[in-house]
Amino acid sequence: MKIKILTILFGWLLYSNISAQEECLIKINIHSNRDMIYASINDGEYYFVNSQLALPVGIHKIKFTDSIKEWGSEVIEKEVKINNCDEVLNLTADFDERTLIISSPDADITSNDSIIGYTPIRLPMSFNEVHLSRKNYSSEKISLQNIPEQPRVKLNFLGKEYDEPFIHSTLFKILVGSAVALGATAAYFKIEADNNFDKYTETRQSVYLDNTDKYDLYSGLAFGALQINFGVLLYYFLIE
Repeated sequence: MKIKILTILFGWLLYSNISAQEECLIKINIHSNRDMIYASINDGEYYFVNSQLALPVGIHKIKFTDSIKEWGSEVIEKEVKINNCDEVLNLTADFDERTLIISSPDADITSNDSIIGYTPIRLPMSFNEVHLSRKNYSSEKISLQNIPEQPRVKLNFLGKEYDEPFIHSTLFKILVGSAVALGATAAYFKIEADNNFDKYTETRQSVYLDNTDKYDLYSGLAFGALQINFGVLLYYFLIE
């Protein structure tokens, strides 16, 4: 009986010790050269951390980054193994010196003809010089050493500026009006061709067959011009 009681007591103590270790949270001190950093625990979502993390017993994969919104942000990976609740752990997350590049508008960043990201972006100082480019805008070559003096790089617009929207222009009204006229013309000549063909089938007179061919030709020409008209309309809508 005593042996049974001792066995139960020992099992309860062992279970309590294991449960306590699983429930305890170890504080991990974080040392970094950044004022604000974000952490991801075991591939979870990034969240802001101050100077400490609290994790249970076990093995954990931790990722640190100094930004979750900018291209080119550095990621530091650490793996920690927590064996018991009495441990005191310290982690260091020192990031490389990087420069924030902002442009107006946002642009591609290239170095040696290779795209490395898009603004806003943080780049290591080892790049020295990079190119900013965007379609219909001037390209700029900048030195990372001069970025603190010019925090935002402005790209000049080189495309065509329109004084008014295309749908309010005279050309739009002409194209729409001509589309209506060409559509009506094509329909009119097609009806005339059908009527003359009906007369030809009734009378078998060649003059009606000639008229059918003539009106079909006119209808086809008008319909072709209508398609060109629609193509021009679509072109101006797309380039605007």
